[in-house]
Amino acid sequence: MDIKVLVVDDEEAILNLLRKYLEKAGFTHVITMNDPEKALELMQKELYKIVLLDINMPKMDGIELLEKIKEINPLCNIIMVTAYSDMNNVVDCIARGAVDFIAKPFKMKELTDIVNDAAKRIERWKDVIINNG
Repeated sequence: MDIKVLVVDDEEAILNLLRKYLEKAGFTHVITMNDPEKALELMQKELYKIVLLDINMPKMDGIELLEKIKEINPLCNIIMVTAYSDMNNVVDCIARGAVDFIAKPFKMKELTDIVNDAAKRIERWKDVIINNG
């Protein structure tokens, strides 16, 4: 798919795994970053339509990064990824604009289904804008 995907997590092993899963699912533009501040700089330069964010990271947590990305691109489909999922985190992330939430450890099918749903949503929005614009 020709949709840019950004993955932000402080664990290199997770970044490599997510890149592999997404590329196997057909996403051709997958960028991974282990530094949330650099990821934010990148978001200001390039339009990523799907972002996968870890919640617990040094320097800046994923919830703060979620808010900053939404300021830059309100239509960005942000999927939160964490090993520390509780109902408060889920509600907080969704309230701040995340479209979904996945808990580690996850299965490839679960992850790719969530990202594919986001991609379909983006295509649907694009069709609405083109047909009504």
